[in-house]
Formats: sequence, structure tokens, C-alpha cells
Amino acid sequence: MIVVAQKRTDLPPPSPTRLGIVASRKVGCAVARNRAKRLVREAFRQTRHELPGSLDVLVVTTRTAATASLEAIRAELASAVKVLGQRLAKGDG
Repeated sequence: MIVVAQKRTDLPPPSPTRLGIVASRKVGCAVARNRAKRLVREAFRQTRHELPGSLDVLVVTTRTAATASLEAIRAELASAVKVLGQRLAKGDG
């Protein structure tokens, strides 16, 4: 998975974090793409509290996301969130 985040400037600072998911046809058939998106949504829901507010998060799924477990996607998303948090704290966001 590729995770990109950007601070939101269109709303006042306590705005909620939003999620966008891209699952191209390279991921697989419609069933595989929908499964990957469902898993990413659930992983995001479970790790949302770790994210700073006022972010737009974009997740680009890969072919392996369709066959991965929820725990694997949650771990990958959590590590990406950790890196994003460090970069945003430095001001690189």
C-alpha cells in the first residue's frame, strides 16, 4: 500500500480526518478490489485515533492488499501513520 496524507486547509483545524482509497484494475477483479477497499476502511477505522486531525489520507492499494489479512493491513497502515505523524510533527507535511 502507498499512503499519502496532506493537511486540510479548507476547514478550521478541528475538522475530521478523511480517507480516500484507490483500487485500480491492477489489484484484481471487482470482488478483489472491493475486498481490499473494505479491509483498508476497517483498518483506518481502527487506527483513526492515532492520526492527527484535519488530514486527508489517500491509500493506493496494491495487488497484495486483496489477499492480505486485516491484521497485515492494519499493521502496514499503523506503520505508515507513525511515519506520517513524525513528518507532520517536523513540518514536512
